[in-house]
Amino acid sequence: MANIRREELNARIEAMDARMDARFESIDTRFENMDARIDARFESMDARIDDRFKSMDARIDARFEATDARIDTVRVELGAAIITAKSALRDDIHKLRAWVLSGVVATLGSVLGLIGMNLSREVRLQPAPVAARVAVAPPALPTAPSVPAASTLPSGSQASRQQGAATSGGGATLAAGR
Repeated sequence: MANIRREELNARIEAMDARMDARFESIDTRFENMDARIDARFESMDARIDDRFKSMDARIDARFEATDARIDTVRVELGAAIITAKSALRDDIHKLRAWVLSGVVATLGSVLGLIGMNLSREVRLQPAPVAARVAVAPPALPTAPSVPAASTLPSGSQASRQQGAATSGGGATLAAGR
């Protein structure tokens, strides 16, 4: 190789220095571009995440409001149902009181009836005073119908009709005498 002069060496070093500076500039630019793109991506991701959180917050708030509305509706319906149940229970209690009162009155009437019946039996079973015994005549005993003699009976079917009428009439007087 030939002897390189100082000027040539300086020129070569400066050219290498310029190339190296250009390379460093290009690498710096690339890093800055990458840094800018990363920042842009983070910003867009932050914006998307914020939008999603906002929409989720809006949905959650809407669900909470709907749940609160349902709770209020259920509370009102339960209050109305409780009032209805109370009035129905009062009506049932009044009806039950009427039934119990009716049962008590019926039982009391039955007991008083039994007591009255027992008292009337006791009064009947007591012997009557002597003056009352004499005034009351014993009941008359029924008499048996008399059978006519065979010579006085009419003949044929008339006789059997008259005999049947006499027998049935006599039975009726027997039954009436009892």
